[in-house]
Amino acid sequence: MTVVLWTGIDPFMTAVLGPVSGGLSVEERANVFQRFTPKMTFLMPLLALVTIAGDITLALRVGWAFPHAHAQLALLTAVTLLPALALVGWPFDALTDRR
Repeated sequence: MTVVLWTGIDPFMTAVLGPVSGGLSVEERANVFQRFTPKMTFLMPLLALVTIAGDITLALRVGWAFPHAHAQLALLTAVTLLPALALVGWPFDALTDRR
């Protein structure tokens, strides 16, 4: 599902958000993207990280890769994913802002 979201957001931006924002005034467009950009800066890396972690998990379960790396891979995922989410989400207030 994250792959679908990660890939589907690009056509959505092009087909829907582009024409809609083109009809707005400069100030309105700036206001939209002022609120929109922090959310996307949080969402897109999150989708990328979850997609990569899911693909690695799928490869492990199917047996295609990493035959002896279960504990190391879990530790690497936790060590990289949690700080990345905090570093991306914290400055943009994306973790507490519900807009």
